[in-house]
Amino acid sequence: MTTTGGERFLSTGDEAGTAPNDRKYRPDVEGMRAVAILLVLFLHFAIPGFSGGGIGVDVFFVISGFVITGLLLRERDSTGRTSLLNFYARRGRRIIPLATLVIVVTLICDRLAVGQAATAAVVGPARWVVFFAFNFDYSAIQSEVFRPSPFASFWSLAVEEQFYLVYPALIIAVGVLGRPWSWRLKINVVLVAAVAASYGWSVVSSGVFALIPYDSPFTRAWELAIGCLIAVNTPSLRWIPKWVAGAMSWVGLVLVGVAAHTFTLSTVYPGWVAILPVAGTAFVIIGGIMAPVWGAERLLGTRPMRAVGRWSYGLYLWEIPVFLLATHWWGPMARISVVGRVGLILVTVVIAAASFAIYETPIRHSPRLVASPGLSVACSLVFIIGSLVTISLVAR
Repeated sequence: MTTTGGERFLSTGDEAGTAPNDRKYRPDVEGMRAVAILLVLFLHFAIPGFSGGGIGVDVFFVISGFVITGLLLRERDSTGRTSLLNFYARRGRRIIPLATLVIVVTLICDRLAVGQAATAAVVGPARWVVFFAFNFDYSAIQSEVFRPSPFASFWSLAVEEQFYLVYPALIIAVGVLGRPWSWRLKINVVLVAAVAASYGWSVVSSGVFALIPYDSPFTRAWELAIGCLIAVNTPSLRWIPKWVAGAMSWVGLVLVGVAAHTFTLSTVYPGWVAILPVAGTAFVIIGGIMAPVWGAERLLGTRPMRAVGRWSYGLYLWEIPVFLLATHWWGPMARISVVGRVGLILVTVVIAAASFAIYETPIRHSPRLVASPGLSVACSLVFIIGSLVTISLVAR
């Protein structure tokens, strides 16, 4: 893969997840990943004051749209084309190895916690998880009323991967089809239409069809598309005065905090209120384009926040087996002291940091896999097949 102008790659070997006109590395965006995952952890481990912590997922969606579009734009800028093979090879190395490991560990932990019979009942949903389609297993979603699925957190990962199945091809199609407008204008039209349609459906359907809109890619696509729009329009956004950009970033962080503190399980969601955390995240990302000295990056770009942001994917997945074992040993989370719950979060952080260093990074940055997208895709398929075999064995 070409590295023309050094625009695609950072000194670490990671690909720059920002648009060509932006900084290659955005500490504030990395820090927002930390905010997102901490909110989710605080909700799941019942830390007081974060009843709306689930909006961390919305923050992740906006960031993902921004980062993925940045990757695609940098590839298009440096090579003149968008390679689907390269894209899915990168996603496979990033997502599938850890997801496979956590699925297997989660099944083992679930069997320890509830026994063989109950674990056998979640084998079907586990297979949907392997193919990133858990959010379409409506029988499993509805059964959560009776017993929370050990794979419940995988719904958001499924939404993202379903979006990635469509979006890169859309980028290519926009470039070669349609009226002879500029590429940027055409992609803006498509993304704005997606935002309007998806957000409209979110407002109309939420609260009507029970849990289905919450997990649906059709009610969440607009959140990813907002991030995509920011990346596509980075050149225009660079004209925002630095003092305005700095203020925007802090306002955005406050909006996310307000949503996390005030939303509850009874809030109709996503619905129209999802605009609060989504707009907040967008403000932070837009405000950081010009790197204002007194922007929210002063907080988000600190070393601890950036570290947690790097581990956020592992944190999101490893909390599942930690939560399962904790509730098996000590009962419902509400019975565990706040200090104990914080301790469980720290245990999750340690596990995620270790897996990032020992397992995720070596696979993701393997010179042999990076040099051969085809081999990367083949390895991803091997992981998926291994997951299916292990699921069958664990459930016996």
